[in-house]
Amino acid sequence: MRTLNGQYELDDAVAAFFGARTLRFIARDEYVTGRFGREGVIRGSVNGHELSAQWHDKQRNGWLRVRFAPSFKTGELEYGVNTNGTSVGHSTMTRVVRSTRLKSE
Repeated sequence: MRTLNGQYELDDAVAAFFGARTLRFIARDEYVTGRFGREGVIRGSVNGHELSAQWHDKQRNGWLRVRFAPSFKTGELEYGVNTNGTSVGHSTMTRVVRSTRLKSE
């Protein structure tokens, strides 16, 4: 089964908004938790290939929605703050693939 578990890289404008270059997700059934930066927390649920979640850090809070591709390698991110409920921005994000480390001989 393909899942959204993993780390996703954000573009520069979104990274500046969240104060982090990546979002990290862990899915257990339909419940999803995540992190960004040092103190950012994400909590939500996934239905099919769409994540709906709330986020907060030390100073702000808001919402986000991600529509993932069937492979979960990319997603369309829309996000906002809770003060006015409107969308602040949207962007694509890409899963970070870690290369295997080569052992030195």
